[in-house]
Amino acid sequence: RDVAGGLAALTVRWAGSDGRIVPPPAAPAGVTITRTACAAGQLLRELDLEDLLGRTPTTTVYVALGANAWPDAPAGRLIDLTAPGLDASMVAPPAPATGDWFVALGSRAACRLAGSATDGTPEQAARLGRVLGALAAASNDIAVVALAGAGHAARLAADAQAAVTDLVTLGTPLAPIALTALSTQPAADALRLLYRLLPAAVDPNDPDAEPDDPDLALGRALVLALMELAGRADPGADLRPPASAPPPPRAGLALRAVVGVVSERQVGRAITAIFAAGLAERARARAAAPLPEPTGVHAGLRFVLPETTDGTLSITGDALLTLAAYEQASGIDTGRVLRARLRIADRLGWLSATPELDLRMVTADLSVPLDGSAPGQATVTLHDARVFGQSWERLVLGTAAGAVPLLPEARVLLAAAVQRVTADTAGTASVALAQLLRVLGIVAPGGGIAGDAVDQLIHDPGGLLRQRLAAAGGDLAGALAALLGPLGATVDLAARTVHLVGGSDTSGRFGWHADVTAAPAGLAGQVRFGAAVPSQPAGGLNALIDLRPFQVTLRWHQPGGAAESAVLWPNPSGAPLARMLANAAPGLGGQVALEVMRRADEGARLVIDALLDALGLLSGAPGDPDRALRPLAGLLADPAGWLRSPASLAASPAKIQALFDALRPLLGIAGVPGSPLALANGVALSVVADGPGARLALDV
Repeated sequence: RDVAGGLAALTVRWAGSDGRIVPPPAAPAGVTITRTACAAGQLLRELDLEDLLGRTPTTTVYVALGANAWPDAPAGRLIDLTAPGLDASMVAPPAPATGDWFVALGSRAACRLAGSATDGTPEQAARLGRVLGALAAASNDIAVVALAGAGHAARLAADAQAAVTDLVTLGTPLAPIALTALSTQPAADALRLLYRLLPAAVDPNDPDAEPDDPDLALGRALVLALMELAGRADPGADLRPPASAPPPPRAGLALRAVVGVVSERQVGRAITAIFAAGLAERARARAAAPLPEPTGVHAGLRFVLPETTDGTLSITGDALLTLAAYEQASGIDTGRVLRARLRIADRLGWLSATPELDLRMVTADLSVPLDGSAPGQATVTLHDARVFGQSWERLVLGTAAGAVPLLPEARVLLAAAVQRVTADTAGTASVALAQLLRVLGIVAPGGGIAGDAVDQLIHDPGGLLRQRLAAAGGDLAGALAALLGPLGATVDLAARTVHLVGGSDTSGRFGWHADVTAAPAGLAGQVRFGAAVPSQPAGGLNALIDLRPFQVTLRWHQPGGAAESAVLWPNPSGAPLARMLANAAPGLGGQVALEVMRRADEGARLVIDALLDALGLLSGAPGDPDRALRPLAGLLADPAGWLRSPASLAASPAKIQALFDALRPLLGIAGVPGSPLALANGVALSVVADGPGARLALDV
């Protein structure tokens, strides 16, 4: 995903705004706009009402939307106007009194009466008007402070009540709004990434808690300004201006619109603070729970799903068939264990990002003993999930430590993921995975998920696999072959065998090749380390592992083409091993000496490596950070043949010239790299290409 592009898009979206709205270039008639460098969620905390108004009103009414708008309101001073479907005449007004009041106003949808042709704003204003009318009996100096979407109804109610002298709106839009950052990529993904990175908010009532620094506080407020709207069917339903534009404020009512306007620099610092704090919190968590020490080693065959570029989903994964293992506590174990891992994600965004639910990615990890000795273990992880008012960064299902059972919330999220897979008919991997899930019974014939099969997958993956093999082995084999692509031909479910052929002379550092068959009766085949045809004149070593019967053999391809073999296990061949060691000793000794010289002094190493490279004694290419010495046996056995070989001097004028350049500091001869070697006054040694080789010329 284009994280950098998403962050850049968010920066553009937030700069010049409070995280939600952008103030209009010119103030509407009768409205005074006050700009402040903070986000929407910080406007109330930063408000100095006395300073803004130039006085302290006798009565102040704070208005916000939602029943939970004022959790810290003083007892007896909270007025709840959120009950749905009530006519304003049914609202019980408060007893008249001055001071501060806090009103929790219902949404437009909750206040809109049945059969009403309005968007609900007039009904909101009517409810609030009942409160203001009651308080007017105690004060004719009422100031109303309205937050965000509540400002629209507050404007109508204040305009209708003469006792209201001041209206202050905080983050209330005065023009059309755009909240596309919630759903348009790549900004939507970047927003949710920042949301997940936010460290846990501190308890404001805890005197020992360390509050957010200003940059992190701004970042938190910017992210929450949008994410608080993400779970709504229409995120802008209560925020956008009402369908009917309000008239200019009446005489005697001062309307001040306080809006947040943050700069691009502030946004950049805020995003940086979120990343720094979020990553630091995760680093501390990792340090507090370090990975356990390794206790053993496992060997097996790994199958990787072929990479695809079609369809809307990215489906990746692998399967590891353990052939043998050694654990410190239990020793050698030859039991076959299949571990399969799967990752399902959208190529551009989230699997689902709707008002009802969010789901970024699904991963699964299953381990199944193939001998049926245990039910196996499975975990399914739902990443960045939200549904039914709950949210998880990682919701882990299964029986492993830290996992939870298959909750109803998880079923809904899994159903959304499966629906994406089955709907992605243009994706090769999606179609194959959907077929495999149908054969396993996880996808029901109607297209939804089968709850019982998912339960069994979580608690008894081995039992589910064995049941489906018995009931529909052919279909399962076909679905698996389609998912694995060319690798599918290596798996024979009916015979319970896996045949793997792979590797080459250029695989890994030394080259390798394997031709292995894993079957219920055991392993068969051979694994070879080292090139099949070692390069001459250097020669090379092969380690050959025959699996049935088990035998390890060392084969030395000597310079000149001769080869000698010695069995290392189970019955070591003493005489051949002794001969091989005796023949290799001079080369090994020389190699050790050269390595000591190379590592003794970094300055001298440059000259030494240049000489070794010219002689073809270094592997890799110039510029590689760590070039190993090639075996010296070929040089010692046939110096002339070595120097004539393609990797050495004779075939490369460039290598001979590099040798000249490397010798200059040792011989005290001046000259620029690439120029002839001046041996004496008027005498120079040069090299030029001569057909496939090189020709030395002594110029006098």
